[in-house]
Amino acid sequence: MSTSDAEPQGSTVAARTSTPWAQRFVGLGAVLLALGVVSIFVTSSYLQAAPSEVMDFHVADGWCIPGTESIGQHCFGDFSIVDDYFGGDGDAWNAGGAVAPSNYPAIAWYPALAAVHLGHLLGGGRAALLLYLGLSTACLLAPAIWVGWRRWSSRGAIALALIGLGSAPFLVTLDRGNSVALTVPPLLAFAVSFARRRYGWATVALICAALLKPQLAVLAVLLLAHRRYRDVAVAALGTATVTVLGFLPFPHFPQNILGWLRALTSYSSIQSASAPYPVNLGLGRSLVNGLDLVGIGQGMGATARAHLASWLDAHGSTLNFTVLAVGAVVLLLFSRGAPHLWSLTLALLMVTFASSTVYLYYISMFVVPTALLLRSPVESEAGRSAPWHGSLDETTDGGRVHRLVAWTLVAVLALLMAPIAIPPRVLGNRLMSFWSLDGASGAYQVLLGPALVVLLVVILVGMVHESLSRRRRAGRADIAERSADPPPESGPAVDGKGARAPEVVTPAGG
Repeated sequence: MSTSDAEPQGSTVAARTSTPWAQRFVGLGAVLLALGVVSIFVTSSYLQAAPSEVMDFHVADGWCIPGTESIGQHCFGDFSIVDDYFGGDGDAWNAGGAVAPSNYPAIAWYPALAAVHLGHLLGGGRAALLLYLGLSTACLLAPAIWVGWRRWSSRGAIALALIGLGSAPFLVTLDRGNSVALTVPPLLAFAVSFARRRYGWATVALICAALLKPQLAVLAVLLLAHRRYRDVAVAALGTATVTVLGFLPFPHFPQNILGWLRALTSYSSIQSASAPYPVNLGLGRSLVNGLDLVGIGQGMGATARAHLASWLDAHGSTLNFTVLAVGAVVLLLFSRGAPHLWSLTLALLMVTFASSTVYLYYISMFVVPTALLLRSPVESEAGRSAPWHGSLDETTDGGRVHRLVAWTLVAVLALLMAPIAIPPRVLGNRLMSFWSLDGASGAYQVLLGPALVVLLVVILVGMVHESLSRRRRAGRADIAERSADPPPESGPAVDGKGARAPEVVTPAGG
């Protein structure tokens, strides 16, 4: 394939590999999607288990009037809970009503409250729920629509299946009714703007995302790595100001802000690393799952495993801070010149592991890097003519480490997108015991946390290796260039006393 002269952010374009990385993801994703369809059919038909319950939360999740405000027995809990938070005096951050105080900032409740009020105007019942689910659906499908934009016949339908309607992020996030769905469009806008070096738009998109999920403010480290200090300051000031102003319409200001901060800081510890349900992508639980999957968990014995889980719970904040610190150092020191998709994915992994409790619907964030894997925001001429061409196809093949990072990224993103439902009981008691799956909802979902840990480590090592290799190549090229310089031209001869010697003129024809 041809070599493009276009140069995306921090990388040089080399000859294309025989198979584009985007096409490799499409092939792997299609296989996993097909397996997901079969697994859902078998689980629901033969095993009489609800696939959504295997992949996510219980069907009868409560927080609404079943049959009136629900769809069947399902209430889409994280949306329906709004009535319990704001049904009384509206003090969601101190008393908290019938549930614990809210760890959402006030502004993050506005879309749900707007849907509730509009639903009442439309007659109540399921109207509010359907409005909110419609909004969430549009947000979750934004990356697939962007991938297929203006190329719907060749890309759109496949993107819609792999990272849209048929994907696990779409199904589990919609199933929960969580507001993380609303962050997907601003995350996509941030990623595209960042790749195109339109940092002003990236800053605006970052503020919009962080208002809904404050932990997304971690993405500002990408701006910091590119020395966009003013943009970082604007993002911090803008997010803080709008967040505070969002609490003004609610009672007990400014005590409600303090209540929110208390709830936010305590949320990380609400689930132990030893708890198998719900699926937790937090670092502590992911490490326990990883040890279980390779047999170390069973080999160390129940008592030692319990002590390990307790230690991870006690030191969860330290582990989370360590991931943030190491990720920030690598991005600040080694990301210049790295593929922007690596940097974006690393920043999202930092967001994921910033808390010890991270439920499965947060994988919807990773739909954005998957979209960039399928379509490059800085597409070259070669990319415009290729059926599948993404961000990884715009970068130089830097050798084995580069390919290792690329393959790991493709494989883990494909795993996250696959809607596979495998009840642990089908594996048999022996395997369930060996992998410590007792109490887990889905056997496949247990893989995802350890897969994210592996991806984190591989990207960290890959970025450092790529940066150091690039510096070594630049140093060798500089030495070679200096050694190839011709010696300086000699001037007129000088005698021993420093006087210029007379020039000898050769007569013509002499």
